[in-house]
This record gives sequence, C-alpha cells and structure tokens, in this order.
Amino acid sequence: MAEDEVLASHLEALLTPTITSQQAFYRQLGLRDRILNLPLMVAGNIRIPILNIYAEQDHLVPPASSLALEKYIASVDYTVRSFPVGHIGMYVSSKVQQNLPPTLVDWLKART
Repeated sequence: MAEDEVLASHLEALLTPTITSQQAFYRQLGLRDRILNLPLMVAGNIRIPILNIYAEQDHLVPPASSLALEKYIASVDYTVRSFPVGHIGMYVSSKVQQNLPPTLVDWLKART
C-alpha cells in the first residue's frame, strides 16, 4: 500500500467516529431531517453546469449519495467523474492529485 493510501486510511479511521457523533447529535436535536431536506428544496433551482466528483470507496459520503444529485437538479449540463479512493484519499492520494487537475481544467475549458 502506498504511503498516501496508508495516511488516508489512518485519517479516515480517526475522523469517522467524529462524523458519526455529529450525525447522532443532529438526530437528537431533531435537525437531521431539516438539514438533509433543505438542499433538496434548493437543488431544483440549480441550472448551471455541474461537475460531480466523488470517491468510489467513500464510506462517509457514499457514492450513491453523490450520484443521487443528478435527479434533484435542473441542470442539463451534468458531468460525473469518480476516483477509486476513499473520502480522505480524494485529498491525499497521488493518483488523484495527478488526475484531478486535468479533469477540472478540461471540464472548465469545454465551458468557456
């Protein structure tokens, strides 16, 4: 396993309990449904180009949750790109660092 993948694995192990605790806290306050539904109310008005980038092995933001965005927005210019990493791997993986910038540049160039 590459050094950056080991780092990503350790960071995910450290952060997951915190995120899980935050979700439980919102649930206790009765805010969970309000927080989750507010973006859906606003999303239907989004008509700008969207580039949806997600991590295929993300257990904090599951790929299905990222992919669900498309059915809630009004944009006709919707592009999806994924990377075979986890949540933290999107930030520290050398593979992502090599491939993500060209993906962003190409997508932006096609729209300018």
